[in-house]
Amino acid sequence: MNISAVGIVLVGGGENLNLNGDRNTLTETLSKKTDLLYECIAETIRAFIESASKWENNKGES
Repeated sequence: MNISAVGIVLVGGGENLNLNGDRNTLTETLSKKTDLLYECIAETIRAFIESASKWENNKGES
């Protein structure tokens, strides 16, 4: 987290968290980032399961 005179920015995210204005709050941003992280993990697991299933099916045909 970078804190400066213009607000707070999460490192790597580029969010402008001007806590004195009406932009996103830290809580809102962390909640959104958490939801996106969960979806990314779920998508990765789904892709792995799909690939493993295809591999197992192809293995049985060989």
